[in-house]
Amino acid sequence: YYLQRLVPQAEGAWRDWRVFVVGDRAVAAMIRHGKQWITNMRQGAKAERAPVDGAAAALAVRAAAAVGARYAGVDLIAAPDGFQVLEVNSMPAWHGLQGVSDVDIAQALADDVIAQVTR
Repeated sequence: YYLQRLVPQAEGAWRDWRVFVVGDRAVAAMIRHGKQWITNMRQGAKAERAPVDGAAAALAVRAAAAVGARYAGVDLIAAPDGFQVLEVNSMPAWHGLQGVSDVDIAQALADDVIAQVTR
């Protein structure tokens, strides 16, 4: 079972953040807006570019490190007392994220693999 404290959404808007972590840094982020609590892009959510710095990025990097993920899509939700981690995805889809990001996510992943291999 999976239990999570309800975080009421502002003005009835369902949204969460996806922060893509590669290595020890957040490389891209988006806010997903859904018609229901499921904000998956494949289920009709819309993406908006989000900043890749600040509290959301820092929490995402810590969450990925906590589970030993070299790269991850970290899903966050903004609560009244700050961001909360919803999920750390070890096999994240990033097609929607690439659509709102200037960062070449595939290149960021390849660069990290090369850096790991050449160490």
